Amino acid sequence: MKFKISVSLICFSLFSMIVFGQLKKEDYITNKTYQIPKWEVLDIIINNETTIKDPFVADFSALFIHESGLTQEVPGFYNGNNQWVIRFSSSHKGNWDFKTKSNFETLKGKKGSVIVVDAKEDNHGS
Repeated sequence: MKFKISVSLICFSLFSMIVFGQLKKEDYITNKTYQIPKWEVLDIIINNETTIKDPFVADFSALFIHESGLTQEVPGFYNGNNQWVIRFSSSHKGNWDFKTKSNFETLKGKKGSVIVVDAKEDNHGS
């Protein structure tokens, strides 16, 4: 039985490393510039000081605008414990400015930038 549990834990750990290996998590800081390689995923984590009564019906998103004028609206989601996440990825290198939108004042108007750089050499598709 212990052997089965150990093998299961090892398999789960390896699977998690593969699946989440290209996910970068960063806490939101006003007007911060984040950097990620092309095609990789950035979670921008916003810790909201105000408890929202029913967070699963909240409207929350971020509008990203590339330096070329290309736009990408990214839905946000509630992650528990007053934590909100914007998950961003892009196939376009360059500077992306973002601003959050929400029907809750405490989540509205958060601003920052993401610089997307060349993909890592070992990234499939680079």
